[in-house]
Amino acid sequence: MERAAEETVEKVIHGISSLFAGFDKDAFAKEKDSYKPLTSFITAVAEAIKKNSKVASRLLLPYKRTDTAIANSETSSRVDIALRCGDVKSKPKLFEANFDSSAGDKKQRENADRLYYEDVFALIEVKRHASASDEAGAFEQLVRYTREVYDKQHNRRFAWGLTICGLDLRVCVFGANYILASEKFDLKAESGRRQFVRMLVYWSFCEEHRLGYDPTVRRLKELGCWEIDVPILGNPGPYSKANARVDTFYSNTVIISADRQFGRLTRCFLAGREKPSSSESVKHIEHQVIIKDAWPEAEMDASNDMRDEVAHLSKIQRLMPDSSKASGAYPALEAGGRVCFSHDPRSRGSDDRVVEDNTRSLIGEIFDAINESEGGNREAVSPQMNGIPYRVHKRIATSPIGEPLRRLESILELVIVVTDAMRAHTAILESCRILHRDISNNNIMFYRTESGMVKGLLIDFDHAIDLDHVSRTYHQQRSGTLPFMS
Repeated sequence: MERAAEETVEKVIHGISSLFAGFDKDAFAKEKDSYKPLTSFITAVAEAIKKNSKVASRLLLPYKRTDTAIANSETSSRVDIALRCGDVKSKPKLFEANFDSSAGDKKQRENADRLYYEDVFALIEVKRHASASDEAGAFEQLVRYTREVYDKQHNRRFAWGLTICGLDLRVCVFGANYILASEKFDLKAESGRRQFVRMLVYWSFCEEHRLGYDPTVRRLKELGCWEIDVPILGNPGPYSKANARVDTFYSNTVIISADRQFGRLTRCFLAGREKPSSSESVKHIEHQVIIKDAWPEAEMDASNDMRDEVAHLSKIQRLMPDSSKASGAYPALEAGGRVCFSHDPRSRGSDDRVVEDNTRSLIGEIFDAINESEGGNREAVSPQMNGIPYRVHKRIATSPIGEPLRRLESILELVIVVTDAMRAHTAILESCRILHRDISNNNIMFYRTESGMVKGLLIDFDHAIDLDHVSRTYHQQRSGTLPFMS
């Protein structure tokens, strides 16, 4: 694939050389003057890829509208240029709404042509000059916009962004607790334009997970829901294999989105096991589990990961008797583990490698180099807080589904629920030697039994420790929910 991509790069550069003339200047007179040359250049690259390659997976194309507001944005900010993944079989052209202009009123047509964060692959922020202040401003805007990409795209593992200041291009990668930026590519120089073309070609050829998307969380547009694979009881496996190593759930409700650039990027879904048959039946999905998807700090060796919620809940289910007074007051583990997927889902046999989704598998040598330069010890497999923290993509499905304390109907119900949670905490500590360490109002929930009685539910064992292995769990950092953390 890499060889085919490099051959295509040469063909593309040769085919669009006439467009390079537009970049032979120090800067454009106005920022907006650069939008059309840039979008025309990107579109021409897509046309050349389609003409010269039969193995490209997609085309990267800009939206027709530039300097535009995002329809579902929380702010009034305007995005300079947005890129979207297009079908390689279609004619390359600027993206616009698939809307019949002969029908509907003016307001409806305008709304149909608006840009949504759900559909954006990457954003480009443009500034007229290559000054330090313009570069800082472009980067700051890109960070704000990318946070909203994470918020709206629930299958995004990391995101791409570009800044173009004057004609200096930087490529940025936004991940869980890190932002990486490339060196400057001077678009006035042939070498800089070549790098720009190479990037667009590789994005067109590479597997979808290299674009930052999660192949184990799939957006079913025709149904209007999410299809989510969850590893079975800590057993990671490739999502593309029919070997019963993952459970698949369907969700029409996202209760927590990853709306922050830094941290664990936690997302929570209400989901059921049965695939809906139509967009109408999606509305009636029976919610059987809550799925939590996050990037917590972890040990590289899964067997040495003592702060693992799946391991804790597995032990609790194994050791706690069903007759216990705490029965039903802690989550039942339905599925969970470290997220893995096939390296190349198009390959077959022994080449179908399985990759664990973690910081090191994402950025490889960069992770090693940064942590070594910052004093990180590669032999010690604990996270290095003075470098890039080592995080692992984990997913867990539990039941029953709890409700927040604010929905209780009386003080008496609150007393019952908190008592149940504290009884569960004590029983788990005594029977399983697992200490929760993060008791808070957010981690005590409730549900109603068939008789209508409330039952307390102690959730979120992410920060718990197994006292049987306490000597292996020492961390200098404190963790949990302020002011309840221990």
